[in-house]
Amino acid sequence: MELRDLAPIGVLFVVIAIVLSMGGEILSNLSSSQSGTAQAITNNGTAGLEKIAKWLPTIGLVIAAAIVIGVVITSFVLRRR
Repeated sequence: MELRDLAPIGVLFVVIAIVLSMGGEILSNLSSSQSGTAQAITNNGTAGLEKIAKWLPTIGLVIAAAIVIGVVITSFVLRRR
């Protein structure tokens, strides 16, 4: 893996964040126009998206840490050659 391979990963992370936020917004708007079981299902979907979205900062931190560790290890390997 090289540094130029990281751009698609970054774009994918941003797309996932946008999809989660838009999905949550759509589900919350949809929930207000429903009643009964349909509203309960929509509310459960919204709660599920919120749980996933809460992990985004942690996932971003792990990705950033992996990049930093990879760069440091690569620099040490190239230094010995």
